Amino acid sequence: MTGVTSSSHPIPPEWQAHMRTPPDKRRRATKLGIVVASVVVVAIGAMFFFISRTSPGVGDCAEPRSKSRDDYDLVKVDCAAPKAAYKVGYSETSANPRCPDGDYFADTGRSGRKSTRKLRKCFMLNVNEGECLKLDTYRAAKLYSKVACGPSVEKVTKVVRGKADATACAAPATPRVYSEPATTVCLTAT
Repeated sequence: MTGVTSSSHPIPPEWQAHMRTPPDKRRRATKLGIVVASVVVVAIGAMFFFISRTSPGVGDCAEPRSKSRDDYDLVKVDCAAPKAAYKVGYSETSANPRCPDGDYFADTGRSGRKSTRKLRKCFMLNVNEGECLKLDTYRAAKLYSKVACGPSVEKVTKVVRGKADATACAAPATPRVYSEPATTVCLTAT
C-alpha cells in the first residue's frame, strides 16, 4: 500500500518531503496577475471618476479656485452654488479649437498625453440680475468671482437669454456677449 501510513510502518521524514505536491507556480502567478489587473482597473476607474466630477463639461458650472497667487483651477460646482461664476457654453476638441463669437474665457488643454488634439472649453458668465462680481488677476488670466455687492465691484444690471446683442445694454453698462448659447450680460461698475 503505497502512501498509506500506519503506526507499524511510518514513512521516513526524508521521503515525506519528496511526496508533497510542489505548489503550482502557474496558479500562483495567475492569482497575482488577477490581483494586479484588478488594482489597475480600480485605479483607472477612480481617476476617471475624480476627473469627471471636477472637470466641467458643456452646461456645467464652475468657480475659479486659486491654487496660488498666480495660478487657478476652474472647478465644477452646482450651477445654483453661490460661487458658480462660470458655465461651459461650448467645448471643442481638435488640432486648433476655437470658441464661437463672444466674450468667452477660453481654457485649453490636451485631450490626451500623446495627442496633438486640444480640448478648448469656452466659459461664459453664469449670473443673474443683481449679483456682483470682482475681477481677479492671475498670471495668465483675469477671472470673475461672485462676491457680496459693495464698492469696487461690478453689478449685473441685466441678463438677456436667447439674444447675443451688445446694444441690449444701456450706457454705462459693459456688455458681455455670448453666441452659444445666445446670452447678453450687462455689467456696471459700482
